[in-house]
Amino acid sequence: MSESGLAAPQSPVQSREIMSSKGKVEILKYIDPAASQCNADHIQWRSVRNQARNTAFHCALGIHRDPSRGHTHMIIIHLQWTPINKDPWFKFLVTECGVFKMADVLPEIEGALHLGKGEGCGYVCDFVGRQEAQWSSSSGMTMAPILILAIGEGVESVLMLSGIILETQRPDTYSAEWRKMVNKDPTDAPKPLTLLSGAKNAEHIF
Repeated sequence: MSESGLAAPQSPVQSREIMSSKGKVEILKYIDPAASQCNADHIQWRSVRNQARNTAFHCALGIHRDPSRGHTHMIIIHLQWTPINKDPWFKFLVTECGVFKMADVLPEIEGALHLGKGEGCGYVCDFVGRQEAQWSSSSGMTMAPILILAIGEGVESVLMLSGIILETQRPDTYSAEWRKMVNKDPTDAPKPLTLLSGAKNAEHIF
């Protein structure tokens, strides 16, 4: 899905977060070299486009059935650092992931991103809105956002955003086995994510 699965360029918010993360990496070099390398790999991992993963999350959200789900639902993933892997696309293994209605996981978003109570909705809307404005001005096409909250041990939790161009979306792209596309090895397919809050996995709830 090379045309319909284009990953979005970094938004101003994402760019600022990466600059902040790079400062943390420099500080950690003198305190904990391993942690510094882990965070450096994390910056690179979230900065490069991974088409297979983008396609997988497009399938997971069900945008082929309902494009509006890009504004109401999101992917939450848990990461594990795999320093032995030399490919920047796969420096982190997605061990668990799931699709959730944004309104149901605002406490998780606020906790992961160190936001105040009640700030999650506004933060997400601003984050997505800035990127959509950039898409509109640069391409003029309609894109469905794919919002991802990435959480990993030893690294910052971050929001990531890519998108699908709806005008060129192909219905035959959908695969029910999308989990096998998330990581480099299909046998490392991430397990379904269960949240402590009890928020329901909404992959099949339309």
